[in-house]
Amino acid sequence: MAPGITTGIRSKRRFKLYFSRLLPRLYYVWETEMFNEFFYFYGRRYSRFLTIWFSLGIGVSLLVSLAVILILIWHWSWLIFPGNQNNALVMNPGESRNSITLVVPGLNVPWSDIGYILFGTIIAVGFHEVGHALAAASEGVRIEHVAVFLACLFPGALVGLNHSSLQLLPPIRALRIYCAGIWHNVVCCAGCCLMLILLPVILHPFYLHITCPVVLDISSGSPLAEHISPGHMILDVGGLQPESSEDWIRDLHMLRVQSGLVHNFRIDGALDGNTTVDSESSSVISTQGFCVPKLELETRKPKAANSTCWDGEFSFYKTPYLNTTKLVPEIKDKIDVSQAHLNGHELNYCLRSRDVVRYPTCDREKVANIDDQGTCPNNDVCMFPELQSGELLIEVIYMDPLSKNCSLNLIIEGSRTRLSQILAERVNYSGKNDCLQSLIFAGDPMSLAFSLQLTNYWPRNIFMLGLFNVSTTLWFPVWFEKLITYIFYISSGVGLLNSVPVFYLDGEAILRSWLSMITHSVHPRKQRQLLRICLIIGSTLLFFGIISGIIKQFS
Repeated sequence: MAPGITTGIRSKRRFKLYFSRLLPRLYYVWETEMFNEFFYFYGRRYSRFLTIWFSLGIGVSLLVSLAVILILIWHWSWLIFPGNQNNALVMNPGESRNSITLVVPGLNVPWSDIGYILFGTIIAVGFHEVGHALAAASEGVRIEHVAVFLACLFPGALVGLNHSSLQLLPPIRALRIYCAGIWHNVVCCAGCCLMLILLPVILHPFYLHITCPVVLDISSGSPLAEHISPGHMILDVGGLQPESSEDWIRDLHMLRVQSGLVHNFRIDGALDGNTTVDSESSSVISTQGFCVPKLELETRKPKAANSTCWDGEFSFYKTPYLNTTKLVPEIKDKIDVSQAHLNGHELNYCLRSRDVVRYPTCDREKVANIDDQGTCPNNDVCMFPELQSGELLIEVIYMDPLSKNCSLNLIIEGSRTRLSQILAERVNYSGKNDCLQSLIFAGDPMSLAFSLQLTNYWPRNIFMLGLFNVSTTLWFPVWFEKLITYIFYISSGVGLLNSVPVFYLDGEAILRSWLSMITHSVHPRKQRQLLRICLIIGSTLLFFGIISGIIKQFS
């Protein structure tokens, strides 16, 4: 992405001539000498420290170059010998996170992230070229100009150095200059990792890092949008209390696994208190049920065939594996055995879903293999919701922290124990004016998981919510974190690209200096031949690496 440094007028003209012929109208460059004295002054002033600093960069750059070459050879072998991907001992690079991935806006990166890409490129490339400039100044090499260019809409930068001064330097001192850009990219990546780890500390003056996820956005068309808004806090989902967006997804996946749903699920809507369910279109597959008190079933009649439940109610059935001889006597006396197999099930009841989901859960297999009640206490009856294939009945408890009835102290002070007690009691939170609210979701658990974007940051001062709207204020930490992430990936890409021994990049100059040190007794003409062979091999490996990345994107 960045061409690295140019060594004087000859290299600069060669570089510009190459691109001007290839891209006559898509290559623009701007050169300035305004930074020459600045870099030279500070480079000479702190030359002793910078010499040690960039000497470390030589070793790190060598390790990075070797690692990148090995990765490229791996990709090359995968393309030439595709049969290796079936070897159990060899991981397919096409499915590996370590494979080369091309960043293409609109394909694997949304167009809305183009600003992050451009700004991240400026930071990564700028940090790379500052390394070259300071290293050259510390070695006494004059800077001729600093250039910024735009090639095929991709920004870049380069530092023009005095070619004669570079030629007079010993190879080890020249290596400090050539490796400085890669070394600075490595340092930039390390800094980004540190900032991501310490992000709650960095944002501490402005944001609280709370122990429950806050809603940032809701996917368009999601039925949750009628109930949950940006700024609401998710407290409980299916009896589990997520503390982050990762916990939210993991908990829903756990509910999916525990319920015995192992098929590919269909995305469906949600069921709140105002949804009517048609039992004729339902097919049961979930193995998770609820222990409904026997007394509640005694006060209700079984649902008639082809009928629907009232608003706020849901159709529940007893496990179909049982026969009517094992029914609870009080229930058996009230039903007609000939009508017991409604829709293929023995018993169907319309029960209030908000109440049922708070009962203890039971398992279909345990009910089928043990007794009528299975694991239910007090002779309660195990009832199963009548759902579509791959669906579950899940209760989501949330709160609006901006409501006058709510207090953030439960969350801000980290009172998770007290919050758990309140959620366990499950009293006075479903009313319209109460702080805690709940909804019942009937559908694919993973569609629920990915319908919300969540964060753990909440504004420290309420005036921030007055200065901006709630959604914008909550997005600031996400934007900042995404920018750091992009800087990390782009900086690593710039460093890795320049570490490969290919034409016109830093890898060419680094390889030339290494060959001068290792083969100093070899005739210069043979050195140039060896250099050219290595550059051709390196360029070929990079080409195959890019091809493998393209195959991965479009396969």
